[in-house]
Amino acid sequence: MSTAPQIKIGNKYYPVDNLMDKDLFSTRQVSVHRIPEGQFLYNVAAGARVGKIYSYIVRNGTFWWQLYENNYYAFVKHEPGAFSVPALSAQGVLDTIEQRKQDENQDLTFLERLWNEIKPVANFAKIAIPLGLAAYLGVRIWGEYQKSQSYKKQLKK
Repeated sequence: MSTAPQIKIGNKYYPVDNLMDKDLFSTRQVSVHRIPEGQFLYNVAAGARVGKIYSYIVRNGTFWWQLYENNYYAFVKHEPGAFSVPALSAQGVLDTIEQRKQDENQDLTFLERLWNEIKPVANFAKIAIPLGLAAYLGVRIWGEYQKSQSYKKQLKK
């Protein structure tokens, strides 16, 4: 599992390593700078590609994405809600939970992975089958009891 820091994008957390060499897309206008907290270069409109993530830096407690575009480096400040989760998912980027599941399943055999998928159904069946059988038998016994009571009433007449 990756030991890199995690960053929140939308309502998901991502290991920063999973985002390297991926395209970042904005959900609102974002500003691109030559250096963090420095020279402003241009704005990127909502829904547009911001650039390819090369690295990151934390300066004065603020997280900045380092982008590599057209043979130069630029920086964009990471802000909540500024970047698109669906665009990351479309590129195959795994969030922290998905990454953990993949890491856990990596060393499992096919049968172990299959068992992990059907285990919830099997656990439900452990309860449902005995309960269903008990209900079925209860109805059958009650029916037989009702028949015997009816038969006894006919004999008394």
